Amino acid sequence: SISPISSDVKLEKMDDNFVVKIRSSKCKFCPKGVGEAELTEGTICPFPGIVEEFVNYFSEKKVELTRDQYRALQKENDWCIIKYKEI
Repeated sequence: SISPISSDVKLEKMDDNFVVKIRSSKCKFCPKGVGEAELTEGTICPFPGIVEEFVNYFSEKKVELTRDQYRALQKENDWCIIKYKEI
């Protein structure tokens, strides 16, 4: 379980893609959520790379992070959305 990251994490799988959604206000590591730091959207979060490396190391499947205009994650409302594609 990845619940130590946040008390509200969702995983969605669609074909060769999967999406990790983390509620940013519940994330235990987000500088904005924990310390109310004023950050530019999509900066500093370590989880896009950590999840990619974790899946690639421990799984028989390989994935790569899907970036949107150089951003590793997108924000929608109170959610950080990280997308991956199976390779």
